[in-house]
This record gives sequence, structure tokens and C-alpha cells, in this order.
Amino acid sequence: MLEIKKSTIKIHNYSKINKLIWENTIIDIEYKGIDSGISEFEKFVKCVCTTKDEESNKKFNINKFNALKSSIGYLISNFKKKSETYAIILTDEEITESVDGGTGKSIFLEAIGKIRSMKEIDGQTLDLNSNFAFSDIEAFHEVINIDDCDRKFNFKKLFHSITGDLQIEKKNQNKITIPFEQSPKFCLSTNHVFKGNGNSYERRKVEIEFSNYFDSNYTPLDEFKHQLYYDWDNKEWNRFINFIIHCCQFYLNNGLIKYNQINLKKKRLHETIGQELADFFDKYIEIEKLFIKNELFDEYNKLNRSQVSLRTFKIGLLYWAETYNDFTLIDKLQRKYKLYATVVTKNKRLNIKNLIDNEVISKFEQYMI
Repeated sequence: MLEIKKSTIKIHNYSKINKLIWENTIIDIEYKGIDSGISEFEKFVKCVCTTKDEESNKKFNINKFNALKSSIGYLISNFKKKSETYAIILTDEEITESVDGGTGKSIFLEAIGKIRSMKEIDGQTLDLNSNFAFSDIEAFHEVINIDDCDRKFNFKKLFHSITGDLQIEKKNQNKITIPFEQSPKFCLSTNHVFKGNGNSYERRKVEIEFSNYFDSNYTPLDEFKHQLYYDWDNKEWNRFINFIIHCCQFYLNNGLIKYNQINLKKKRLHETIGQELADFFDKYIEIEKLFIKNELFDEYNKLNRSQVSLRTFKIGLLYWAETYNDFTLIDKLQRKYKLYATVVTKNKRLNIKNLIDNEVISKFEQYMI
């Protein structure tokens, strides 16, 4: 057994450990010690942190790499503390209508399963409203992998399971409670983004975008010329364990690291209000310029195939301005004609009357007679 601390590792003989160990958690890999070679798994992790452009130029994101290393260390470490208990959420960096995936999330999670006793649950069929949602979880499971969650997945339903004790109820059996200290950690994969914003959500998730380095046309098999894990010799397995040790120590020394995601915020915008509406606001809204919201609404419905209601338009505009762009949206209602003079601004104290835009203001004032 390996005992990993911030700066040291120790190898212990199982026969001399004075505590019970689940047989299911024992890894059938013979560890040979530190090896100077770079493991293929580390190369794979670097690949999913490398973005390709249309000319196949590659850009490596060191901040994402460090975030992913800390996530690996977090998931394989049995160290837990209340102030740092998250679900690791793996998603795709590229914004696309396709849900084929293929970016390497499953291969990454397979690595976690080689080190920890992991239970995979189908995110497409998981019903978090059911008392039996976690009926297949056993006391020896160390990681719960909820795979391929769809856009309707209710992440909020996991809040207590992530940060507190885990309740398990099996049919015709008494309910079991796994205390926080022994409860499994959570990792989720999805091609979408989960709904919900605010501190309650941020305190429970670390989101990592997998780049477009791999896809259906270029797979890890194309990159490495053989299957990861299944075609490894003892030397490669040893290098794999060494990289896992490095990730664990990296996490113990640095905690869970977050980074500035590339497209996650925009993906959330598109899935919340729709891409056509988001693109329209990007093109037609001028910051600090006064416009008539009703006229903008009519213009959108003229230009786009997807017709929306005025209510949907207003909600979308508010989300685009304040949640996505961190601007302030200021409205002034002309009650008689039910028209809104609107400004999207960086100045939260802006007075609409002070805007010097004579053409738009005079146009609005014709309704103010």
C-alpha cells in the first residue's frame, strides 16, 4: 500500500497494516518506484488541455493542466475536508450542436477507476428524485462517476450528497448512511452545462473543459498507436502510478485549482437563452446606447426563424446583459404606450436622461407627449 503525503511516499505491506481494508479497493499493480519517464497517461492529459484551431495549430493551456492534475489528485486521495468538497464536472470545450463527445472524458475516468473503487451510473437514466437513486452504491465505493448527464440534469439535487453524509436506500432493506468522512467523491461528465448559478453552485463544483484535440476523426488510438491501459507493459503501468502520485501530492500542496474556462460561460448562455438570441444581442446591442426594447424585439422576430414572445426576449436580454456580461440593464417604462427605453451599461448609477444620443432620445420622446 502506498501512503502519499505532501512531500513523501511510503510503501507499506498489507499484512502489517493495523486496520481493515476492503478487498475491492486493492489495486493489482506491482509498483517499482520512481521512474524518470513520462507516462502515456500524462501525455494524454496534456492532449486534452491542448486546443487545435482550424489550421491544426496547437495551443497548450498550462492553467487547465494544473486544474486537471489537482482534480485527479482530489479524486484519488481519500483525504476529505468540509471546506473543500466538490464534484468534478468534465465537459467539452468546443461549442457545437453535436453531442457525440469523443474528447477523452471516458478514458480519463477509466484512469480514476484503475486507482479507486469507482461506481459508474448512467446520467441519462438516473432519477435523483427517487429514494433508490444510489441503491447500487456499496460502502467500499470511493468515487461515484455519473456519466453522460443530459441538459436536464438537476445538479442541485446532489448538493447534500456532495458535501454531507450519503444516504443509501435499497429495496426491502433498511436505509444506510455513509458518514461524510467515508463517503465517495463525485465526478460527472456531460456534453452540456448544468443550470444554476451563485455561490451554492460554485462551492460544489469544479468544471474542466476537455479540448477538441480528440474527436471522432482523431482518437487516442490514433495518437498513441495502441490502447491506453490494455496494451501497457509493467514499465508503463509504473509510470502511470508515478504520475498519479505526482497529481496527489500536487493536490495536497495546492488544493483544488480552478481556471478561466474557454467556452463554458458562452455554452451556458446558449443553452439558457438559445444561440440565435445570444448572437442577436451580441450584434445589435451597443453598450451605453439607449434603445427602444419593443422595437428591438420586433427586429429580432423579423430577422430570425425562431420567433419568441416578448417575455422570453426580455428574460434573455437580462441574462445576456447581467449574468453573462456582468453589465447592468436599466429600463424606463413609458406607461401610456407600454414602451421601454433601455440601456445596457457598465455604470450601475447611470441616469438615462443624461445619455447624449439625440436621435434615439428624440425618437422616444415622441411617445412622451
